[in-house]
Amino acid sequence: MSGVSGSGLYRNYAKLPVIGVYRWLNEQDLALLVEMQQEEAFAPARQLAGTIVLVGLASVGCLSIGVYWLTRQLKSLASS
Repeated sequence: MSGVSGSGLYRNYAKLPVIGVYRWLNEQDLALLVEMQQEEAFAPARQLAGTIVLVGLASVGCLSIGVYWLTRQLKSLASS
C-alpha cells in the first residue's frame, strides 16, 4: 500500500460489505483508512430512486386521467 491512495467496495475484516477510502500519508509513512457500511452509504440513493419511481407512477396516473377526460370530451362534441 506504500505510496498508493484509492477507494473501493469490499468486505472488511468483519466480513461486512463496506465502501472504503484510503490515503497514503508520505510524511507519516502510514495509511489513513475510512470505511462506511454500503447499506448506510447507499441509503440516500435508494430513497431517491424510490421517490423517482413514485413520482413517475403518479405522473402516469394523472396523464391517463387527462387522456381519458379529453377522449370523453371529444366524443361528446362529436355526437352533438
